[in-house]
Amino acid sequence: MAGLVKRGDKFSIRFTLHGLRKSLATGTTAERQAARILEHVENILTAAHTGDEICRTTAVWLTTAPQALKRRMAEVGLIVLADDAGRVVTLGDLL
Repeated sequence: MAGLVKRGDKFSIRFTLHGLRKSLATGTTAERQAARILEHVENILTAAHTGDEICRTTAVWLTTAPQALKRRMAEVGLIVLADDAGRVVTLGDLL
């Protein structure tokens, strides 16, 4: 569903959303940390595809994820930032 790609010294996540191929820069050079972000992205994609809610683990992670990463996730359509305070509405919430 999504894959981890090393770009230079940092990692990106490639995925398909609504038939479009997209890429999310993780902002990290640590493969283990990028793999954890990948797991959450896959959870969000699954929720968007099935119409289910995202799992609790990913919902909690979104509340603590760095604001810069959340902005990048919003730019590629994974989440919608409700406001500048960082409250998050996921695609699963919108379906």
